[in-house]
Amino acid sequence: MTNDIPLGTGASLAPGQIKFYDARLPPLSDGTYQLHWSQQVHGVGTEPIAPYTGAQDFRVQGPRFTLPPDQVQSVYPPANAAGNFTDTMPHIVLSRATLPWERSIDATAPATAGTPWLALLSFTAEELAGVAPAAITVTELLTPTQAPGKTILAPAIPAASLTPGDLAGKLNAIDLPIAAWTGIAPTLAEVPYLAHAREINTDGKEILGINENGVYAVVIGNRLVPSGRTRSEAYTVLLVSLEGHAAHLPSYAGAGTTGPTGCDAIRLPVLASWGFTAAAHQASFSELMQALPRRGGVGLLQYPHGAFGADDAGIARTTLDIGFAPLANNTRAGEGTTSWYRGPLAPVPTDPAAVGPVAFGDAAIRYDPKTGLFDASYAAAWQIGRLLALADASFARTMMAWRRDLQRSNCSEAKRMSLAGRLPDHPALQALAAPTAGPSSAPAPAVAVRQAVVQLVNQAADARAAAGEANVPACPKVALRSQRGDGLLPGKLPDAEFADLLASGEDPLAGLAQRLLKEPQ
Repeated sequence: MTNDIPLGTGASLAPGQIKFYDARLPPLSDGTYQLHWSQQVHGVGTEPIAPYTGAQDFRVQGPRFTLPPDQVQSVYPPANAAGNFTDTMPHIVLSRATLPWERSIDATAPATAGTPWLALLSFTAEELAGVAPAAITVTELLTPTQAPGKTILAPAIPAASLTPGDLAGKLNAIDLPIAAWTGIAPTLAEVPYLAHAREINTDGKEILGINENGVYAVVIGNRLVPSGRTRSEAYTVLLVSLEGHAAHLPSYAGAGTTGPTGCDAIRLPVLASWGFTAAAHQASFSELMQALPRRGGVGLLQYPHGAFGADDAGIARTTLDIGFAPLANNTRAGEGTTSWYRGPLAPVPTDPAAVGPVAFGDAAIRYDPKTGLFDASYAAAWQIGRLLALADASFARTMMAWRRDLQRSNCSEAKRMSLAGRLPDHPALQALAAPTAGPSSAPAPAVAVRQAVVQLVNQAADARAAAGEANVPACPKVALRSQRGDGLLPGKLPDAEFADLLASGEDPLAGLAQRLLKEPQ
């Protein structure tokens, strides 16, 4: 198992691949533009014609103080979720891949071009101190009403760059305590690292409002959910606009950070927000295992049992403590008994050499003469392994093919040995009985056996006929040619014809029978 991300490097992405971009800059940033054009006509009359000129103002305008809900693809941790989010960095995925770079964080500073104007901040309830986003107008955002004894720092956005309709528009904003802002907000140098774009291959994915081209913008918070919490903690995550606040971002100074002075709070437009609850810290598996010696160990999964008396055998107590369970079972003879059994997941040492390879499960049953009980754990494991192997179709087919080949080989060897005992002097069988180390030109065992049987039949028939025996019942069932005096009558096959029979590829015995027993021509 691996956590490596399948990165795409080519022009097109394969399914499951992802490509990251430092930024996805738009062709035109948000702002007001003027289009100029000029047309000159030539070759008409003798006097030059004044060029036709014109100009047209237009605006490139995207989300600024508010964010349409369809622009948020997903958030993490999920909204209103509760769980162990230790070491989690909150982030938000935006459907518009160029959104974090469509505006300038400070239009008066060219060096900030390409720096994201959005930031993701997460706070605990204690850090917010009861402050929450409120609905105000853009005019109130830029010129906040100062309460007695309280100074609010507004974004440095010139009101002249906004239309009357823009100034009357509504938005959500928060007056964040300046101490929380200084301690949590990123520095200007950190902001570019907290947003990126990513492209994924959307083939085969459910169409649930995702971009067809699979390109998104991701804004990441600069704060992890800390570990070691002893109680659950509620977090509020805010996607805020940094436009006009470039000079108000904190900076590092020695061991800490410094921020704006002379104010009590800073006013930030809130484009999106959600909350989640980080549950009390729970140790990881590694931490739990490392803490076992310090906490006195942990009880193993055991068979439930009552307290042991003073006279109870210590072996039974020890056996139950290490995970064994007494189970009733029947032997092959039908006798009822009780045996110990322990599953494979009990975390106790085992002895691999205790039971070697066995041919059947019963051979792995162990007997303890001290208690008079059997241990069926290894036998059950053997049987489970056998059933798992047989459940594998590929393994089962391979094993059955091996068994067929082995049985066929054993049958051929048994036939060869039987014929060798009856025909110890036959040259074909002697060649098979004593194979040479190098390549052999001897016929295959089945062919050699057939050849030996054919010659044996012919030799027996010749011997009985030479002895004057009439009506020989064995094959061949016709009189020998020498006895009949008929050249057309079939008899013992000539060597050349017999060689042709073997070379034809047909069954030698069947071919021999057809030739010996055929009707006379």
